[in-house]
Amino acid sequence: IGCLHGRLNDAYDAIRHVARRRNLSIDIVLIAGDFQAVRNEGDLLCMAVPDKYRVMGDFHQYYGGDLEAPYLTLYVGGNHEASNYHAELPFGGWVAPNIYYMGICSVIRFAGLRIAGLSGIYKPHDFHGPRDEVFPLTNETQKRSIYHTRKRDVDLLLNSNSSEGVDILLTHDWPAGITSHGNKKDLMRRKPFLKEDIMNGELGSPANVLVSSGLCPRYHFAAHLHTKFAATLAHNKSGAVTRFLALDKLLPGRHFLQILQISPRSHPNGTGNRFLEYDQHFLNSLVARVSARLEDERDFVRNMTSRKVPENFCQTAPSHINIPNFPNLISDGMPSPSEHPNVFSKSTNPQILKLEKMLKLPEGSLCYSSCT
Repeated sequence: IGCLHGRLNDAYDAIRHVARRRNLSIDIVLIAGDFQAVRNEGDLLCMAVPDKYRVMGDFHQYYGGDLEAPYLTLYVGGNHEASNYHAELPFGGWVAPNIYYMGICSVIRFAGLRIAGLSGIYKPHDFHGPRDEVFPLTNETQKRSIYHTRKRDVDLLLNSNSSEGVDILLTHDWPAGITSHGNKKDLMRRKPFLKEDIMNGELGSPANVLVSSGLCPRYHFAAHLHTKFAATLAHNKSGAVTRFLALDKLLPGRHFLQILQISPRSHPNGTGNRFLEYDQHFLNSLVARVSARLEDERDFVRNMTSRKVPENFCQTAPSHINIPNFPNLISDGMPSPSEHPNVFSKSTNPQILKLEKMLKLPEGSLCYSSCT
């Protein structure tokens, strides 16, 4: 699915409709950003979005327990997100039962497939910079800098590469130059406002080029530009081929949904565990980065008895349905964190604490404040 923009109910309804019509069984749903996991009005205030688009959406119904996701759902972040919440899970975690955010970057396994994810979009002035945002996100500049890709995130993914390869790469932005590998003329005809950036070589993310060329995924899915576009990219050094597909935003009559059958290389008949598993190579890369920062050599992750991602979602802030008398955002103005501290507070997510313990890392070493 392309840009979700908080319309989770509509997404699941569309999937059900197509699946029933074609008599298909859906194993997993991938969403390429602008998911908007808004739990409450506090998260809404911390989202970088024009006021006319600052709406609660329906994610809070899944977070609060009123609804349950009918399909295992995996997504990356875009440039219109509840970044206050995402920052609790910098390397991935459950944002609601059966809904998993891939973090700033991560590699995860499902049914024999190796899936890499990179959130956000590219801005050159932040690419080599630190992650020094202050929470809650009330500073307008930091509401945007938090979703800008950093080189450290790219390096973490590239250091996770292995001979197994990557089956799927999920990003929000397109890789720079991808339009030259598809029907560029048709794209410019349909979206003439993109023509100048395309002709100047300014469309897309150079960071995503580094990731795609380094990991050589079989498939690369993206969104962001609100149009469907397909391309086939041959990697010169390896000879591998990546099939790229960007999808539109979720609106009636738009090409926002694609159902694919992808068999893993190791299990061509589609066998494998139908639950999320940690990727050992990514965890090793993560441990190595933390060890370098702490100047403390640590053992890599070896012979894990179980790589299954624990289903340990828990609420760390109240849901919208549980917050009485919160002022209307548009008509009553923006409330400050001091007025509603329980809504805005950023707590340490227990999922991160459990991952640190599993990797035998010091408490706090995988929190957002340690990602710089």
